[in-house]
Amino acid sequence: MLELLLLDAGNPRSLAYQIAAARADLRALPDASGTSRPQRRLEEVDAILRRCRPEDLDRTDPSSTRGELTALLDGLHESLRGIADAIAAQHFWHPTAMQPLGVLTVDGPP
Repeated sequence: MLELLLLDAGNPRSLAYQIAAARADLRALPDASGTSRPQRRLEEVDAILRRCRPEDLDRTDPSSTRGELTALLDGLHESLRGIADAIAAQHFWHPTAMQPLGVLTVDGPP
Protein backbone atom coordinates (compact mmCIF):
# COMPACT_ATOMS: atom_id res chain seq x y z
CA MET A 1 0.00 0.00 0.00
CA LEU A 2 2.84 2.41 0.83
CA GLU A 3 4.41 1.79 -2.54
CA LEU A 4 1.13 2.60 -4.29
CA LEU A 5 0.56 5.85 -2.37
CA LEU A 6 4.12 7.14 -2.23
CA LEU A 7 6.32 5.61 -4.89
CA ASP A 8 4.21 4.54 -7.89
CA ALA A 9 5.04 7.12 -10.57
CA GLY A 10 2.22 5.77 -12.75
CA ASN A 11 -0.49 6.27 -10.12
CA PRO A 12 -2.03 9.78 -10.29
CA ARG A 13 -2.74 9.64 -6.56
CA SER A 14 0.83 8.85 -5.53
CA LEU A 15 3.28 11.42 -4.25
CA ALA A 16 5.87 10.44 -6.86
CA TYR A 17 3.38 11.11 -9.67
CA GLN A 18 2.40 14.49 -8.19
CA ILE A 19 6.04 15.52 -7.77
CA ALA A 20 6.73 14.65 -11.43
CA ALA A 21 3.64 16.62 -12.50
CA ALA A 22 4.73 19.64 -10.45
CA ARG A 23 8.20 19.49 -12.01
CA ALA A 24 6.65 19.41 -15.49
CA ASP A 25 4.35 22.31 -14.63
CA LEU A 26 7.24 24.44 -13.37
CA ARG A 27 9.27 23.66 -16.51
CA ALA A 28 6.33 24.81 -18.64
CA LEU A 29 6.17 28.28 -17.08
CA PRO A 30 7.36 31.10 -19.35
CA ASP A 31 10.22 32.15 -17.04
CA ALA A 32 11.42 28.61 -16.25
CA SER A 33 15.17 28.35 -15.99
CA GLY A 34 15.44 24.70 -15.04
CA THR A 35 17.55 25.63 -12.06
CA SER A 36 15.13 27.63 -9.96
CA ARG A 37 14.92 26.93 -6.26
CA PRO A 38 11.49 25.23 -6.48
CA GLN A 39 12.69 22.99 -9.31
CA ARG A 40 15.83 21.98 -7.44
CA ARG A 41 13.84 21.21 -4.30
CA LEU A 42 11.35 19.10 -6.27
CA GLU A 43 14.28 17.17 -7.74
CA GLU A 44 15.57 16.56 -4.21
CA VAL A 45 12.18 15.19 -3.11
CA ASP A 46 12.06 13.03 -6.24
CA ALA A 47 15.50 11.63 -5.40
CA ILE A 48 14.40 10.88 -1.83
CA LEU A 49 11.37 8.97 -3.10
CA ARG A 50 13.45 7.00 -5.62
CA ARG A 51 15.82 5.89 -2.83
CA CYS A 52 12.97 4.66 -0.59
CA ARG A 53 12.56 0.95 -0.05
CA PRO A 54 8.97 -0.02 0.82
CA GLU A 55 10.09 -2.93 3.00
CA ASP A 56 12.12 -0.53 5.18
CA LEU A 57 9.20 1.86 5.52
CA ASP A 58 6.85 -0.94 6.55
CA ARG A 59 9.15 -2.25 9.28
CA THR A 60 8.02 -1.59 12.84
CA ASP A 61 10.27 -0.92 15.81
CA PRO A 62 9.83 -2.45 19.30
CA SER A 63 7.15 0.13 20.19
CA SER A 64 5.09 -1.00 17.15
CA THR A 65 5.62 2.24 15.26
CA ARG A 66 7.06 2.69 11.82
CA GLY A 67 9.95 4.97 12.65
CA GLU A 68 11.40 5.21 9.16
CA LEU A 69 7.99 5.95 7.64
CA THR A 70 7.31 8.62 10.25
CA ALA A 71 10.69 10.24 9.66
CA LEU A 72 10.20 10.13 5.88
CA LEU A 73 6.72 11.67 6.05
CA ASP A 74 7.87 14.39 8.46
CA GLY A 75 10.78 15.25 6.18
CA LEU A 76 8.59 15.25 3.08
CA HIS A 77 6.07 17.50 4.80
CA GLU A 78 8.77 20.05 5.63
CA SER A 79 10.22 19.84 2.12
CA LEU A 80 6.85 20.33 0.46
CA ARG A 81 6.07 23.33 2.67
CA GLY A 82 9.43 24.81 1.67
CA ILE A 83 8.69 24.15 -2.00
CA ALA A 84 5.31 25.86 -1.70
CA ASP A 85 6.97 28.89 -0.10
CA ALA A 86 9.66 28.98 -2.80
CA ILE A 87 7.05 28.83 -5.58
CA ALA A 88 5.02 31.58 -3.93
CA ALA A 89 8.10 33.77 -3.51
CA GLN A 90 9.17 33.31 -7.11
CA HIS A 91 5.82 33.53 -8.85
CA PHE A 92 3.33 35.31 -6.60
CA TRP A 93 5.02 37.63 -4.11
CA HIS A 94 6.46 40.65 -5.85
CA PRO A 95 7.47 43.34 -3.42
CA THR A 96 6.40 46.69 -4.82
CA ALA A 97 5.44 49.94 -3.24
CA MET A 98 1.78 50.34 -2.47
CA GLN A 99 -0.05 52.66 -4.83
CA PRO A 100 -3.24 54.52 -4.00
CA LEU A 101 -6.40 53.36 -5.73
CA GLY A 102 -8.03 56.76 -5.67
CA VAL A 103 -7.97 60.17 -4.05
CA LEU A 104 -9.87 60.70 -0.80
CA THR A 105 -10.99 64.15 0.25
CA VAL A 106 -12.14 65.36 3.65
CA ASP A 107 -15.35 66.86 2.22
CA GLY A 108 -16.48 63.66 0.58
CA PRO A 109 -16.11 62.12 -2.82
CA PRO A 110 -14.93 64.39 -5.67
